Amino acid sequence: MQSVRFELARNTAPIIYLPVQMCPALERRVLPRVVQGLRDQRPTDLISLLVDDFTADAREFFSRARDEESPYVLPRALVFPEEFYPMCFEIPRLDAPGDDDVFALEIMDEADLRALAPVMSGEWQDAHRDDTAHRLGCEFVEHGLLRPVVPDRERRIDFDRPGIFRLQHASLLFRSESSAVIADPQFSYATSHSWLHSGEYPNIDAVLISHSHADHFCLASLLRFPKNTAIVVPRVERASLLSPPMAEILRAAGFTNVIDAEWFSEHVFGDIRVTVYPFYGEQPWLTFASPDPHLRNWGNTYLVEANGVKTWFLIDSGQEFGRSMLDLCGRVRQEHGHIDVVMSNLREFTWSPSQIDGSGRYLYCFPTEIVLDPQRW
Repeated sequence: MQSVRFELARNTAPIIYLPVQMCPALERRVLPRVVQGLRDQRPTDLISLLVDDFTADAREFFSRARDEESPYVLPRALVFPEEFYPMCFEIPRLDAPGDDDVFALEIMDEADLRALAPVMSGEWQDAHRDDTAHRLGCEFVEHGLLRPVVPDRERRIDFDRPGIFRLQHASLLFRSESSAVIADPQFSYATSHSWLHSGEYPNIDAVLISHSHADHFCLASLLRFPKNTAIVVPRVERASLLSPPMAEILRAAGFTNVIDAEWFSEHVFGDIRVTVYPFYGEQPWLTFASPDPHLRNWGNTYLVEANGVKTWFLIDSGQEFGRSMLDLCGRVRQEHGHIDVVMSNLREFTWSPSQIDGSGRYLYCFPTEIVLDPQRW
């Protein structure tokens, strides 16, 4: 065991991209051309809108969907992917915007993912020198991505006392006298103004994930937790363009206590009780139903009971075609009585072709006949 311990450099924001996020048809620079062309030309397919070398790779995917007679403008294998490799791990430096200082690593299979996990959590230093994770950790040190742990600085927040703590982005920490549960931990997204890092948190008994959008399900952030940490994720019966198989990915990374929770189930972590409720809203489906019941942004909301305080964490949920979070209020009140705190970003979700991430996923999941008719968006 080495005497000097290392941690990720504070000026880095690691992120892991899944294959869907790297598909040429979903590049952000392609979508504006598609949308403008659909509104101006009303074509019979998307292929005629992508005629230059700049969009050749994207055109190939749309052509493949047409040739296989997919009901979508993308191939079925992309709308309902069965593989989540290769992934791409990148560490851009926050003080070096652009592509000039980005470390990239391709994750080809489960072995690669399991080698990266201990590097992120710091456990690589306890592995044998010939272990893949140890060699990868040494490479990170050489690139300046891992640096010696700075002696404990003055603590800015006292996590030893019970309470609800607002962390980065939508993340919350629920602290009781003896336990701690964190929701949607995020150490990579919007961290240029961040003031807390994973090493400053107390021991975490459980992690709650609301939904799969990258600012809530951040795999690079989750890899920093010990592999026996309980992680509650939404149940995804079939992976899709809108929801990756979160539980399967985490188990592949080596986590041993992953709970793909059913709606209305209860879970206890120390002296904190968590009830899982549906996540309605932030879907493409505002004016019509999904063409496939599996094609949705699967998510959970959580009723957390700690220190005698009941908190319903609604996150980005709201309203979708035929369903609303308001429909659940009566049941929650009946099952739990008075709710002390509601934590919510609840707002009217306005659909646009660039939701959620600029890739076009919230447009391309529509049936082809609707994609080609902007008046029906």
